[in-house]
Amino acid sequence: MNKQGLKSKLITASPETIVIFSAIRFYLRRVFREDWIPEWDKQEPVIEESNQLGDLATAFFLHAIASGGYKEVVEIGSYSGKRILELKKLLPHCTCHGLDVVKSYTEPFTRSGVDFHPFTLSFFDREFCNPLVICNGVLHYMSATELTEFVSVLAKRNIPIAFFEPTLPVSFGSRSIPRRKGKHGYYHPYDYLFTQHGFALEVKNHGLRSGHTSSQKTLECYTYDLAVPVVPQSRVLSASLVAAVAA
Repeated sequence: MNKQGLKSKLITASPETIVIFSAIRFYLRRVFREDWIPEWDKQEPVIEESNQLGDLATAFFLHAIASGGYKEVVEIGSYSGKRILELKKLLPHCTCHGLDVVKSYTEPFTRSGVDFHPFTLSFFDREFCNPLVICNGVLHYMSATELTEFVSVLAKRNIPIAFFEPTLPVSFGSRSIPRRKGKHGYYHPYDYLFTQHGFALEVKNHGLRSGHTSSQKTLECYTYDLAVPVVPQSRVLSASLVAAVAA
């Protein structure tokens, strides 16, 4: 049996062991190769407009926006702006915002009808018109505390989010605990986190194979979902009482 065949057999027999071994190896490799670590907040991306962006994340976001009838789209982690600019072209009736932590976003600016801003939680204090937040491979760079704070803000403002994030397809016990992803990332328990903050998950897809990073090779996959805040029962009862009184 060749090396590849042996590896495949071992993965099938004990996937969690392989994931742990791969994670340790990748972490050590990163420790000794600091030049592999992208310093996103120090980058100066060039805002670029693409005539075609045929990736699965964009297709998913388009479907989410159209099916929900959203009027305002906020992308976090826009970086070069390619995706949000493409969405603006395809959905000119939508108000679009691109947010990021890189230096070129320090001061707000506008490009081709899209408003770009630095990513801060205070950005979501403004008034929106039927908004949807989107992100592709961004949430896993947040710590558990940062992500919890962000989700709390969205829940408070009743803002849904469509996300496309790398995860692991195997269980490590409690699904409420984030797992390390290389040196600067995490595999977050998105189902647990969003449901705990009052969101309903509309898609629940966890099986898409990923080449997002080399940290877990073919063992890493994408989770993509649309998390929509659920109206609290107390508000539903209040609305029913108002309707009854009005009748």
